[in-house]
Amino acid sequence: MGPGKLADLDFADDIALIVNTRDTLQDITTGLQNNGMKGRLRISSEKTKAMIVGEHQAIPLTIEQKDIEYMDKFQYLGSYMSKTGDVDTDIHARIVKVSAVFRRLRNVWRCSS
Repeated sequence: MGPGKLADLDFADDIALIVNTRDTLQDITTGLQNNGMKGRLRISSEKTKAMIVGEHQAIPLTIEQKDIEYMDKFQYLGSYMSKTGDVDTDIHARIVKVSAVFRRLRNVWRCSS
């Protein structure tokens, strides 16, 4: 990764790695696993998911010799991401959430006091 490029997004115990090649992802994942083990942390191969954005072939990615499942879309920190880069699912989810809040506030807005 060059200067100024985002390489990962971290939140609590979640990490989203952003790379340009599958080999780089495997190298970073293996390094993360090895460094985590030094601190008695481990990456869950069952919970770990991968997604390739764009028109690329999924190549096996492994943790502890177990293949990681590839996803077409997933939710990360409340936002939906898809392998096509499409934002329709995310926009729809946000509209549903906002609509629910507006319905709950309807009584407050109708109050005449």
